[in-house]
Amino acid sequence: MKIEQATIVEILPTEVWYEKDFFGTVHIKMQHQGMDPFTFIQLHYDYAYTSNSHQHDMAKKIGELLGREDIQQREWKQK
Repeated sequence: MKIEQATIVEILPTEVWYEKDFFGTVHIKMQHQGMDPFTFIQLHYDYAYTSNSHQHDMAKKIGELLGREDIQQREWKQK
């Protein structure tokens, strides 16, 4: 089995942020320069608890893993 090699020509700047929808689901979004934004990860609200602060903490940690020291929350925009 032969594995083909690829050459990286250009790395596009990428934005990362999160939005929280009406039902409490956190959507971690990404957008590469010149492309449409997309949902990378969803963190669902757990209705069994009165506090879902873990969503915010987890979104921050995922942002750090993606190279963002301080991932920002934006207003929910449904397509």
